[in-house]
Amino acid sequence: MAERDYALEMWRLLDPESNLINPRELLDRIVCVKSGLKKSLFDVFQDGTCHPKMALVIDDRLKVWDDKDQPRVHVVPAFAPYYAPQAEANNTVPVLCVARNVACNVRGGFFK
Repeated sequence: MAERDYALEMWRLLDPESNLINPRELLDRIVCVKSGLKKSLFDVFQDGTCHPKMALVIDDRLKVWDDKDQPRVHVVPAFAPYYAPQAEANNTVPVLCVARNVACNVRGGFFK
């Protein structure tokens, strides 16, 4: 739910082997939110392929999400490689690695 280029880069970093989101579905899953509006899982799952309650959201801001979706938001530190590349290096485990592991663990637990 970001600008297209940012969303594609996050997908590439979080899911380099396309295990979490099928590449054929990717462009349909990118939803841009207009300034001042809140993000909603309803906007992502309009086609009914998944119930919003089955989703895990990884974001650096909780308050940009609809109140009903906030319990599904896993808040991580902001990713800003263009402004502070040392911020990722200062963490013992990079933020994107943690986010990817959370997403993979949730996915794995669901299918077990």
